[in-house]
Amino acid sequence: MSLYIDLKYINMISNRLPLFKRKDDYLFNCRCIICGDSSGKQNKARGYFYKKEANMFYRCHNCDYGTTIGKFLETLDPLLYKEYVLEKFVKKDEPVVKKKENIDFAFDFKPQFDKPLSIIDGLMDRLDTLPFDHEAVQYAKKRMIPESQFHRLYYVDDIRNLSQLNSKYSKALNIKQPRISLPFIEESGQISGMALRGIRGENLRYINLKIKEDVPTIFGLDVIDKTKEVYIVEGPIDSLFLDNSIAAAGSSFHKIDSIGLTYFTVIFDNQPRNKEICALIQKQIKAGNKVCLWPSDIEEKDINDMILSGLTKDDIKYIIDSNTYEGLEAELEFTAWRKC
Repeated sequence: MSLYIDLKYINMISNRLPLFKRKDDYLFNCRCIICGDSSGKQNKARGYFYKKEANMFYRCHNCDYGTTIGKFLETLDPLLYKEYVLEKFVKKDEPVVKKKENIDFAFDFKPQFDKPLSIIDGLMDRLDTLPFDHEAVQYAKKRMIPESQFHRLYYVDDIRNLSQLNSKYSKALNIKQPRISLPFIEESGQISGMALRGIRGENLRYINLKIKEDVPTIFGLDVIDKTKEVYIVEGPIDSLFLDNSIAAAGSSFHKIDSIGLTYFTVIFDNQPRNKEICALIQKQIKAGNKVCLWPSDIEEKDINDMILSGLTKDDIKYIIDSNTYEGLEAELEFTAWRKC
């Protein structure tokens, strides 16, 4: 019942909060009325209402102001706050509301998916909006990521803030750490998760964060043309160097079966002596899929390293297309390749 009342009052004040949006059943976003958010960027909204145990709380990721719903109401509207206190802490004879009813409020707006990343507005900054000397931009340039791809990359200055997107990460994301985010966006435009790339030499280079638990972690679904050949690689950054490419965010390529591709080439990292990778390649060959087997004169492990070694984007595509096999030919080439 306590959670029901918190949500009821958030609904009541929603039209008084700038850029108010419902992100999920228990996650709401708005411009912070405490600090005003950004005076220079009127679309910034870094205030969040979120669930913790059986109550709703508020926190701004700009001024770091955090409080209970009650205290927030007291600041916004003292009279409404008194009604809230009476309803939440005094009345005892109200009927118990079923859990399903707790989240089905008739909000006067609909979820907006015209902006694929609206769910993380305020938590991150897109790389193409950051100054040239920003460490995230400098990292991307050091990795030779094309500037034309910067709009697909984001920077988060404190990964702990991202636990609000899925509460199960509240213990795992417990260290303040900046990272580059590569969001997983579905064809519908909704964000399902993200890969977080370390930029300061962290031991754990990648952290994969799921927002929608039942959706496979695939980077690039929002930009590919399924009617053409799709190149499937392991790493999200590697996919930025190939046209019409997606990344499986790891070597578990079985997830590609769920996205309905007709024309595709599977490209694992260049590790012919890695038993696990070899087993996965063999599985793809047996499934009748086309696979790329890197030629022996390529020493680099992945596509980004190949770019850094001096190869161009066109060079890499040519090498892939010239070393892609399927069926019996793939089996024969694979037998020789794994002995290199």
